[in-house]
Amino acid sequence: MSVEAAVDLPRTDSAAADRRFYFFLTILIALVAITGFAPSSSGILAGTIPTPPLIVHLHAAAMASWVLLLVVQAGLVTAGRRDLHMRLGLASVGLAPVILVLFTAVTIVRYYDGVEAGAGEFMASLLFVQLRIIVMFPVFVIWALAVRARDPETHKRMMILAAIVPIGAAFGRMGWIPGNNVQATYDVTSILELALLAPALLYDKLRYGRVHRAYWIGLALTVPWLIAAHFAWNSPGWRSVAVALMGAP
Repeated sequence: MSVEAAVDLPRTDSAAADRRFYFFLTILIALVAITGFAPSSSGILAGTIPTPPLIVHLHAAAMASWVLLLVVQAGLVTAGRRDLHMRLGLASVGLAPVILVLFTAVTIVRYYDGVEAGAGEFMASLLFVQLRIIVMFPVFVIWALAVRARDPETHKRMMILAAIVPIGAAFGRMGWIPGNNVQATYDVTSILELALLAPALLYDKLRYGRVHRAYWIGLALTVPWLIAAHFAWNSPGWRSVAVALMGAP
């Protein structure tokens, strides 16, 4: 289909195409999460990987629930059940703060575990992107919930941005991707995060002739942090900041 034909679709057809696209995008995000975490989860269940603390299990359950909720919500809109979508959306109000508290707790616990295991330099680097999640995830979620009734176009895009913020944890576990070694650099993981958002940007451009402002805001808040991660990774300067923040070398 040409760009002109896509832009000239009737409003009802355009809305249906939007719903199908965002349902596809949420499934793609879920598949990335499953691909990244399945090997370690399987290893824990099989006993080949040490069982992590309870807080890690709670965090994993909360994040899995969030991804599942994202897919279900997009599916409800695609099926025309916006009434159920709005009611189930109230679960996000309760789940988001739980995720934030658990992620913050896991960040602290795993930082000290890593330092005790002699991986202080890597844990300091990891802390840099974990702080981004702690800051940016609630920003996007609160924004999405604040506009859910009056601006659904911004709402759905902010929810996608919120889902992509922590996805680096899944990409970082995909060591089979060439150059993707988070022990050495976060650059490839950063590129993969942006690549996951690329279909949404391309869809906006093809469908509407422009990228929605929500995505520009998301990129403005995301790209500088990812660029900074390049320079912070394994740097003595950032490690000294991390030590000062966490109180452990």
